[in-house]
Amino acid sequence: MHWEQAKGIRFVRVEVGDVSLLCAEPQEFMNRSGPPVQALAAAFGIETAAILVVHDDLDLEFGRLKLKRDGGTAGHRGLESLLAALDTDAFPRLRLGIGRPPQGGAVIDFVLEPFAVAEGADLDTLIDESTAAIGTWLDAGTESAMNLVNVRRRCLELKPVDC
Repeated sequence: MHWEQAKGIRFVRVEVGDVSLLCAEPQEFMNRSGPPVQALAAAFGIETAAILVVHDDLDLEFGRLKLKRDGGTAGHRGLESLLAALDTDAFPRLRLGIGRPPQGGAVIDFVLEPFAVAEGADLDTLIDESTAAIGTWLDAGTESAMNLVNVRRRCLELKPVDC
């Protein structure tokens, strides 16, 4: 893979089967990530609904995944920047649960510090399951992927025999 650089963002073109992807990582502060994403989408003619945003989520316990088709920001500054720059909330998001900081801990410190050692093994699983969720989104589309990703995760957390 060869990463390319544009103003405020780095990206790589990837072929997955017969699908061509543009994977991007904003290089700005999270709360300024919207303009570089919007500029890259405009440069490549990518429709907003075809942008899958993968982001951390304090409101989901560590290791939980949830796929959404659109919606608000729940105070996530990166999503606020994207919504403002794209002028819509109609872009799918894969939410990666990181949980909340310990009682009295500052959110900013919590989201910037490395994962706890105890979370290490689960982090590998989270990455694998996130990759599978993205593949499902590519293969089946947002609605079908939501049904599979969100239900499968809920079933695994409850009782696998009931699913």
